[in-house]
Amino acid sequence: MALDRRNYMQLVDKTVEIANEVGVKDILVKVVEDLKDESEPYRVMVMETIEKMISNLGASGVDAHGQRFSS
Repeated sequence: MALDRRNYMQLVDKTVEIANEVGVKDILVKVVEDLKDESEPYRVMVMETIEKMISNLGASGVDAHGQRFSS
């Protein structure tokens, strides 16, 4: 998925749309663990998704270290 650019962009865009509906925190909690994946293209895709979510919607609910999430 991460190597196919068309699917890559669709997945990133759809994830950002979902974050618009349910909130960045809820999606971020789910995808942050994927940054530990061994596939570099996949980690880049996850990071791009996180960057787009935060740039569009902000990072309310994320602590200063970005490692814990408030309820």
